[in-house]
Amino acid sequence: MHDRKARLGEAHRFIWSAPQPLEGVPSLSLSGVTQALEPIHAPAIVAAVLDQRTLSIPALTLDGARGAAGLYGAAWLITERDGAFPVHIAAVSDGFATLAEPLSRRVEGAAKLQWATWSVILAEALTAELRRNIPWEVAYTVKAGEDIFSRPNRADGGLFHVVRAPFSTGLTTAQLTARFSDVVNQQRPGRQGFEDEIGDELEILIGHLRAQLTGRGLTEDDIRAGAVFLPAHAHLTAARIFEPGNPERALNLRRRGLALAGEALQALPWLDINGDGVPDEGEVGASSEEVYTPGGQRGGLSPIAPRFGADRVP
Repeated sequence: MHDRKARLGEAHRFIWSAPQPLEGVPSLSLSGVTQALEPIHAPAIVAAVLDQRTLSIPALTLDGARGAAGLYGAAWLITERDGAFPVHIAAVSDGFATLAEPLSRRVEGAAKLQWATWSVILAEALTAELRRNIPWEVAYTVKAGEDIFSRPNRADGGLFHVVRAPFSTGLTTAQLTARFSDVVNQQRPGRQGFEDEIGDELEILIGHLRAQLTGRGLTEDDIRAGAVFLPAHAHLTAARIFEPGNPERALNLRRRGLALAGEALQALPWLDINGDGVPDEGEVGASSEEVYTPGGQRGGLSPIAPRFGADRVP
């Protein structure tokens, strides 16, 4: 899902992760406004690749690269003769960067390290009013290696929404490990949490919610009590984490997560049907019985939980 959301009236940093190493600077086009993206850290010259996991980078300093490891440590090692390698920076120190996992093969000679994360603060006018389904596009040029031709005119895109409060369950790594303590044994090398898995499963949960709400003129962002879905989100995330090593447990966790999501959707504390950000009469505790249709008439809403995701899990 390539949807992006911003909160109404607030400065928003648009964050984008390059799917390949880049030549030049990518640009974001959104609602008729084009802005250049900035890298989270300037590219660094790699003097040598030591033991396939340690990069010698004389110009790198700990104080200047604290945010370039861990959560935003995704990067590309662009070599002179061997092409580009996707890597993840686990730690930085003065003159060195340590990879989360060793390279697949030995690399000799100099190289360049290019961080994959780019961002830009959106122009204030873009978040000044409630809007949905505004196309966004990032245009970029791929650089496969130091001596390999570049490939221009590449693009990534999706939809942008300005909402009162983006849907969120509030799930964090700490809350996930509190519920499933053994997930810590599944932590990938060099990572500082499970933010990637939490984000991936949030997108899947949102997809399920949209399937139930879109036909009624509503979206997941009209659910103003997203925390009720935290138990479901935690189960779905745990399922993703355990799936490679324990598929049976993962299947049970996913089934339980979908059931919890259906129950939460049936018993919402508040569904902001008219989108004004105020809990009006008929919006509090009414999600499983009746809603206002887009035309303003009250309409019946059949129970949701029995069919919530039932056709997506064996």
